[in-house]
Amino acid sequence: MAEFCFAEQRRELFAECCLRGWHAACLDFPRHDGLPRAREVPDELRGEVCCIDNEFAYQALIAFAWGTGYHATERATSSERERFAMAMTLKSMSRAEGMALLRQVMASSQNGQTFIEKAYAQLAALPMFA
Repeated sequence: MAEFCFAEQRRELFAECCLRGWHAACLDFPRHDGLPRAREVPDELRGEVCCIDNEFAYQALIAFAWGTGYHATERATSSERERFAMAMTLKSMSRAEGMALLRQVMASSQNGQTFIEKAYAQLAALPMFA
């Protein structure tokens, strides 16, 4: 069963992909070499998304959101020490536990929510999403 409807839940799907990108960046810390994986994410998520009526738009949304989250780790933390602490915490957890923690952190962070809203607004302004 799909968790996201591409036709009706693009913003929620975008936020989820941002968090998955952030999670991947933390697991890659201190190296940031995961961007080639961004091309694989649309296929990995396909089973969780229904109503994909535009393949190009779907792949663009997923890749942009994942990459945005992946690169956000350096902007969202003020020091290498904070990135190290987050990475070690997430590396000690299962993927599901790590994602649950990131969702909780994002839900309580006004800055994080604002960041995702601004990034999504940029993407949503493109003609393919109008």
